[in-house]
Amino acid sequence: MKPNREPWLAAMIGLAFPGAGHFYAGAPRMGFLLMAVGAVTVVVACWSFLAPVGSIPLAFAATILNLALVAGSSFDAHRVVCQNASAEFEATRRAQKDAWKAVAFSMILPGTGQFYAGRIWSGIAFLAGILVGGWLGAWGVLVHIGVSAAAMLDAWRGDGQRHDIPIERGRKIVLAIALFPMLVLLIPVAIRARLVKPYRTPSSSMSPTLVVGDYFFVDRTRYGRADAGDVVVFRNPQNPRQEWVKRVVAAGGQKVGVRNKQVFVDGVPVEEPYVRHRDSKVLPGEESPRDNMPEIQVPLGHYFVLGDDRDDSNDSRFLGPVAGEAVLGRVYKIYWPLDRAGPLRTE
Repeated sequence: MKPNREPWLAAMIGLAFPGAGHFYAGAPRMGFLLMAVGAVTVVVACWSFLAPVGSIPLAFAATILNLALVAGSSFDAHRVVCQNASAEFEATRRAQKDAWKAVAFSMILPGTGQFYAGRIWSGIAFLAGILVGGWLGAWGVLVHIGVSAAAMLDAWRGDGQRHDIPIERGRKIVLAIALFPMLVLLIPVAIRARLVKPYRTPSSSMSPTLVVGDYFFVDRTRYGRADAGDVVVFRNPQNPRQEWVKRVVAAGGQKVGVRNKQVFVDGVPVEEPYVRHRDSKVLPGEESPRDNMPEIQVPLGHYFVLGDDRDDSNDSRFLGPVAGEAVLGRVYKIYWPLDRAGPLRTE
């Protein structure tokens, strides 16, 4: 006879990754199959989202499939455990409040596990903690995880039956499940800090390459460096708290100037098919550097940046060159909206 298992524990383990709950449930073959399919969907989703030529619709499809696998795997792991449990074990589990069920409820929404166990005031307290976390912005995520962990441990500490798992071991399992979201949260944080970071276009200064409402990815591995033609995100030299997006037209050591709206680098006119001029009027240099700017040499370690919406952009013509250490990364892909998704136009 197969050993009795906890169905709600199997369901929670299944939420970690498709198939994980089946190993605990005693169905390793199905676990391997679901894990393999889940791994493929994760790889396809990540590559499609982050790779320059990856398909965004495919990324969404793979993500939805992975979420469906997670949900289906969790439910099926619960079913397998119930199917293999002895009649005596099931009768005992159903006759009393199941602590693992309370833990599962608290994982979904802190406080509901306490309501299930009949501890109303404790449930209200944990729900209040979640509401407080919602008012704290980014820090609210950590508060939510902390309240969830406390609620799950409190649900385990309650009066429900724990069946075949010793109390101390059960607490360790609950803590591991409770802290799992924090580990998952660290992955995108690390990616944003070192590899890829998403942004939203704040203004029309880069139209038509980037329009207001576009969501795009920035390659963080290109921090502090860029090539001519790259669209980069950088800190505004006059207000480092602001992050702007423009196109690099010249690097340190090169000479750049503007004559009648035409950009020259080292005396050679630059072909810019991505640039839009909305104002047919040409302003003299004495009035504004917008259309006529005397040639300057870009200091070493700096970049001269311009907006693609050339007649309506506050850029290096007015602010001067941007220091390399202010460059946060290179824009390489629009991922939303879907009708504009794809690699960034660079030529």
